[in-house]
Amino acid sequence: MWFPGGGTGHQLELLKAPLAVAEVLAKWGECEVVLVGTVGGINLLLETGDIVIPDDFVDRTVHRPRSFVQKNNPCARIHYTMQNALCPSLRAVLYEAAKSVAGTLPSQASHVFRRGTYICSEGPSFERNAEIQGFRQLQADIVGHSLVPYVYYMRELKMCFACLTIVSNVYRDDGGPCIRSAALGDFVTEACVAILAAASSRPPCRCRTEDHMLTDPRCK
Repeated sequence: MWFPGGGTGHQLELLKAPLAVAEVLAKWGECEVVLVGTVGGINLLLETGDIVIPDDFVDRTVHRPRSFVQKNNPCARIHYTMQNALCPSLRAVLYEAAKSVAGTLPSQASHVFRRGTYICSEGPSFERNAEIQGFRQLQADIVGHSLVPYVYYMRELKMCFACLTIVSNVYRDDGGPCIRSAALGDFVTEACVAILAAASSRPPCRCRTEDHMLTDPRCK
């Protein structure tokens, strides 16, 4: 299963859409989930059109929920690990698929990166120069607004989860305005569909078998 981040009614969707998706998946059961979307390039090596499959993230959101379980049980005291929250096995499949189709896509596709740190900010506005410099100090490579709270919900539901991103704008080192490509709209859709179609089956991962949550036994 794949779904886009952001969209019309951006801020409203970032609160309501993840919850709706989680409710469906909770009833549906086990599946592989890929979040797709565009991001800003913080790493100076990135160019517009580059494909990045992040392997880690930094959460810099403020007003978003971080637990699907607590919605149904507000008193629950939940602790869970976020190591490998972006499934290494599913990421590897996406990387190989992206490499296999990159040469057939329009010229905007420059490079494919198998790893990167996604910093999720509140949005919806683009980040200020001071924020970008701070994000670089945190060793972030890309910035977006969609990963949170999906990444938390998918971990709680033990879903195999990964993220496929395409750089739509880059932040320059001289503090100038971000450079945004106006010709990426159709390319993003075409690239994501082609990559997901090329993704092959893979061996089972540990996302569904490991117990990542420790719930306070006093909360039933």
